[in-house]
Amino acid sequence: THDRNFLANVLLGNGGSYSGASTNTATVTAKPLIRAEDAALGAGNASLCYSAGAPAGQALLDPAKVAGKIVVCTRGENARVDKSLAVLNAGGVGMILVDGPADTGPVGDIHSVPTVHLPSVNAAPVKAYAATAGATASISPFANVSKPAPVMAGFSSRGPNMGDFNIMKPDLTAPGVDVIAGVSAQLTEAQRLDVINGSLTPPEAWASYQGTSMSSPHVAG
Repeated sequence: THDRNFLANVLLGNGGSYSGASTNTATVTAKPLIRAEDAALGAGNASLCYSAGAPAGQALLDPAKVAGKIVVCTRGENARVDKSLAVLNAGGVGMILVDGPADTGPVGDIHSVPTVHLPSVNAAPVKAYAATAGATASISPFANVSKPAPVMAGFSSRGPNMGDFNIMKPDLTAPGVDVIAGVSAQLTEAQRLDVINGSLTPPEAWASYQGTSMSSPHVAG
């Protein structure tokens, strides 16, 4: 890891305040708050917030229940950014993404709606409040907060090879968590023309990435 920590705050209507990973630049004032599992379209569980093609047992989000609200989605199975797209498509104005016990920790992705990604320890109190009548939440813009570094990422090798305890891994490490990287948008020809004529705002030209693909350029440099 590096010493930059991109954090935003979630303030609940009951006074609870939580900080999590975010690259959100907007302010979302107090809006109604709903758990995704309480916003299913038809039968099924919508907690994972699929934007389309939900597998058996998983429902999509119901626009009638989500419009104008901040939605609490659970990490797992589909991509994290697909979850915020699902909230956007259903008319939601923000997302609180919560980890489960087995997840590796919050990530500051670029999302379709203002988003804060909270660790698993915050999941129960946030969901419990979101299930109450009249629940509200607000989301702050992110700030760059210093943190201790370097720390080996939770998803990295971090010690002896289990097959031979005399072999230490990794051989070499470098920052590869929440690294700001330039990205090239994948646009159709029609979308490119829309950008040129001004009817479509170009997607962000950067994103927050993690993994070997981010740490290896540091080593190569």
